[in-house]
Amino acid sequence: MQLVVEGLEKTLRDGARRFTLAVPRLTVASGETVALVGPSGSGKTTLLEILGLVASPGKVASFRLEGGGGDVDLRRLWTRGDRRGLARLRAQRFGFVLQTGGLFGFLDARANAALSPELFQAPAPDRVAMLMHRLGLAEVAALRPARLSIGQRQRVAIVRALAHQPTFVIADEPTSALDPESADAVLGLFLELATEQATGVILSSHNHALIERHAVRRAVIVPQPAAAGHYVGALEAA
Repeated sequence: MQLVVEGLEKTLRDGARRFTLAVPRLTVASGETVALVGPSGSGKTTLLEILGLVASPGKVASFRLEGGGGDVDLRRLWTRGDRRGLARLRAQRFGFVLQTGGLFGFLDARANAALSPELFQAPAPDRVAMLMHRLGLAEVAALRPARLSIGQRQRVAIVRALAHQPTFVIADEPTSALDPESADAVLGLFLELATEQATGVILSSHNHALIERHAVRRAVIVPQPAAAGHYVGALEAA
């Protein structure tokens, strides 16, 4: 299965200021990893939100999921305002890793990690336990987030994102809060596990060296000249 976007223009407004994200074409296949890179404010997070069906794509020629027993026209779902259909696809096909982990403080690490499959009423305790073991979390499974290190919280978030075996994982700066050694180890394990279960990963990062070290395909968003008060971020290489 692959996610395909063509001819996308998403404009955001803040008073008299405008920002437009322009994406001529981007494809991401299941089992593949793509890193969105570019300066702050170039539109990386906006594009992640669109790809993860969290935000509408605005003007777009084509936005679709191909394969997996039949294509899904995501553009049409947004045009129709089919929020229920989009929510169902988002829950089934996507996992999410936030910059801060996004864990619930009143749940222990194991319960946080198990949320995704339990929401589908398909608990997968063995799979969650395996992922936690692979990510070095078995000994802290009973601890709540406040007692975990930043790196441990991020790894719990990765387990949660992968536990229901989504087609794609959207990860917004997943290693930004980690020291270089931890970032390298966490990203390596994350991508290894995603590849094993044929999950596509779309992540954003400012760490070019880290992305190059893990041989991740890059999609570069570059600021473009525009009129006064109008800023444009254009996907240049995908």
